[in-house]
Amino acid sequence: MDMRARMASVLEDDEVFESLRDGGFMSNVLDDPDAESAPAGATIPDPRDLRRAAETLRSGQFDTDNLTPAEAIIVRFGYPPLLVQNGTYVKPALPVWSRRLDPHRAAIDRAIAGVGRVEVSGFPYGNWLGTGWMIDEDIVVTNRHVVKDLAARRGNTIAIHAGYGIALDYREEHGSPLAEEIEVSEVIHIDDRVDLAMLRLGRSALATFGIAPLPLAATVPTDGYIAVIGYPAYDPRNSPDDQSRLFDDIYEKKRLSPGKVIAGGERADTFSHNCTTLGGNSGSCVIDVSSGRVVGLHYGGREGEENKAVRVEEIRERATRLGIRIGRPAQYSAANDSRREDTAAAEARPHPIEYYSDREGYDTGFLGGPSLAVPLPRLNALQARDVARLADGSIDLKYQNFSVVMNAARRLAFFTAVNIDATDLWNKPRPADVWRLDPRIDDAAQVGEPLYYANDFDKGHLVRRLDPVWGDKSSAARAEADTYHFTNAAPQHRRLNQAIWLRLEDHILKHASDSDAKISVLCGPVFGYADPRSQRADLEEVGVPLGFWKIIASIGRDRRQRSRLEAQGFVIWQHDFIRPSDFEAVFGAGFETYQLPIAALERLTGLDFGAALRKADTLGEEPMPAGDSEAVRSAVDTTVVRLRQLDDIV
Repeated sequence: MDMRARMASVLEDDEVFESLRDGGFMSNVLDDPDAESAPAGATIPDPRDLRRAAETLRSGQFDTDNLTPAEAIIVRFGYPPLLVQNGTYVKPALPVWSRRLDPHRAAIDRAIAGVGRVEVSGFPYGNWLGTGWMIDEDIVVTNRHVVKDLAARRGNTIAIHAGYGIALDYREEHGSPLAEEIEVSEVIHIDDRVDLAMLRLGRSALATFGIAPLPLAATVPTDGYIAVIGYPAYDPRNSPDDQSRLFDDIYEKKRLSPGKVIAGGERADTFSHNCTTLGGNSGSCVIDVSSGRVVGLHYGGREGEENKAVRVEEIRERATRLGIRIGRPAQYSAANDSRREDTAAAEARPHPIEYYSDREGYDTGFLGGPSLAVPLPRLNALQARDVARLADGSIDLKYQNFSVVMNAARRLAFFTAVNIDATDLWNKPRPADVWRLDPRIDDAAQVGEPLYYANDFDKGHLVRRLDPVWGDKSSAARAEADTYHFTNAAPQHRRLNQAIWLRLEDHILKHASDSDAKISVLCGPVFGYADPRSQRADLEEVGVPLGFWKIIASIGRDRRQRSRLEAQGFVIWQHDFIRPSDFEAVFGAGFETYQLPIAALERLTGLDFGAALRKADTLGEEPMPAGDSEAVRSAVDTTVVRLRQLDDIV
């Protein structure tokens, strides 16, 4: 590579020069803008030296043998590895990087969510080996050298060595005890030419997390800014002092490292970049920050010189050859980064009413006989006045294996009800996100795409996408498509931490025997008069619910092994994300999931869930025993259990 070209891309970054010089950053390598002086013994870059190095480079009068120190000054002090917490990067200390990244935070956070740490079990040399990221719903991309000691080719297949286990943990954030670990079922590709491998996640992952594949860019950008997302680990090959200062001695946690493309690599299938990385970044995605699209696969580098990545064109070619669906298109415009729905995620025309003629909806007797029946919730008098009605006067919108009852005044669901048969679930590729209005009720009683434009709210499935996907193949396909109706959506903040919320059903099923592996789930928003409203006149009545509730009913066993109904009630809040005055989202620490008595949920929602569910409640109104679970008292003076992990469920 031309040394002059590589150095120019770094030294000509005038904005970094200015940020380092201004506000005290040059006087403190710890990036404390309030500091008066540097720590004793610190090596401080002088802005005059930086400028002199740049001017020398531009003039062409330089000694290639002495370039590394000048480059190291810039990279060591101008390109920070930012910690990721609660699904987003922390505020950069250098204002220049806030200006470059913050306008695109939504797109960047989408990419952050799709990156996980490659965990291993049974391996004698550590419990994790690198980074991986989603390219398809159940396919992960990482480096060949990350998995080469874990699996080997056997004929036409690749087998994971006996005794070894591989998983992806999509959290591992600093200060967070949460984990989002998904087991890898097989290694499907180890490349012979570039440092690339692909893994397939286990079937259970599809229903457990709402992690979206990362979209691929068309090519590597020649200008603008990129970022590496991964899990840098302490690396003895790099300067200990630099690592301690840049990473604050925090390693093995998710980070976003911004930078620039330096130049094309020595090979046509790679490129070079200057993002700050360490050994654990092997397998990290390299994204274009303006769109969140993947431009490369990081695989290594040399301190003070360059980092290397496999070009996106090579990744796309392998995926296409293997028949892998490329990640769904980004929902952000590179021009202004406002939320936009492209053709793959656009609102489709409603089906004709006849399309729903064979839908039977939610089955109240799904779990068994009368003693196991779970009826639909009953509305109170005020709610009945606001309910959306079909042409025949009924209120139950029947879909395949689930039902929805709509609040016409708020244009969102009062509740959904779904039957889940875990013995017959289908593992089906995810379709394009094509959402539709339901023609069986007035358009004015539901809300479509406009609610989700230019803000930080996602269309959150109330009935999880794969929950009703069981039965014969055609029934399963109908069920999955049916979940993409706006009647089944509610605005949920993109940073809403749903790790526990999305796994509640799986946790209950995990503790059921094969013969009892069925559950019925009721779910809906918590409506309040103070819910923040959109500034759009045509949406002001919709509002954003500050919480969501869920009841899971399952089959338990008494001491004589007779079937009995068991149920648990839960609520999750997103109130700390919302600023009601302007409908904008702010970062907060709310989003906790709680278990509370079903009777308390009735008081919270105004719905009547019936005596059978109240009696079947495994929490009830009794005080919680002392233990590790955090118990608090709510405004309705009832026991509430904050769920820090799934085993806290009573």
